Amino acid sequence: MLNWIQALALLPLPHLLPPGAGGASSTPAPGLPHDGWLEPVLRSAQLQSLTRSRTPMTLFAPTDAALQRAGLALDALCAEALQLWLMRHLTLLDSPSAAVVSMLDGSLLRRDVGGRWRDASGALVREVQPEVGLGHLRVRRIDGPLRPATASLWHQIAADPALARFAEALDRTGLGPMLGCAGPFTVFAPSNAALDRAPARLGLRRLALWSDPARLGGLLRQHVVPGRWCSADLPWGGSLRNWAGASLHLTPLGHLRAGGCIAQALADGIDQPCRNGVLHRLHDALLPPD
Repeated sequence: MLNWIQALALLPLPHLLPPGAGGASSTPAPGLPHDGWLEPVLRSAQLQSLTRSRTPMTLFAPTDAALQRAGLALDALCAEALQLWLMRHLTLLDSPSAAVVSMLDGSLLRRDVGGRWRDASGALVREVQPEVGLGHLRVRRIDGPLRPATASLWHQIAADPALARFAEALDRTGLGPMLGCAGPFTVFAPSNAALDRAPARLGLRRLALWSDPARLGGLLRQHVVPGRWCSADLPWGGSLRNWAGASLHLTPLGHLRAGGCIAQALADGIDQPCRNGVLHRLHDALLPPD
């Protein structure tokens, strides 16, 4: 599984090679400036090619001490489990500087203050040494392993008081359990106030909307799209097809619009990673097409 990363690492990209380089190289990989686990783990995972990668990547590498504190024995994992674990610590970025970084397993790493990062589980890790380079592979030492998100989109929404109206509507229409499935999905969740305003924007009384599961479900499906889309990766200037089968338009200026809605920016609290997708927030509900 995941043997594609070996082909990706060795993919010839001439504009990234040093002058005179080309084709397969017989030069041994340079020594690894790190604690002791990386070289044997790459060998056990059959990913030694990462050390001579021709594609820019960054590895967030926990120190030996960090792995010991976490009680994580990498030598006890099979090759497939090691590959999955490494994908959680790798990104196809050279020295990532963005606020949100997509890792190769689909999880998100969010920048915090003071050289710290918040992983998909919400835990903080800190960079403990300057970045070092191994060809095009960059290694950043961190003081803890990155952990995956454990809550599904449905559980994350249901546990958030700021999204109580959205959770109630999802439950009322039977859509909530669907957001607990494997996915991945991306949810643009309207605030409580946004859903309170939605009936009037549709020309309805609140009771008329909330007592009509078909109409309410049509409104909610405007807010879910297939795939795992962090804010930086959304196709700004293009569109996505939502669960209602309609187009969610994304403007080049960072706004989104559906149906007859005015364009709006994403609200604070976006890029919240979940086990089966990503949760964003909106100030207003997305209305169905006229």
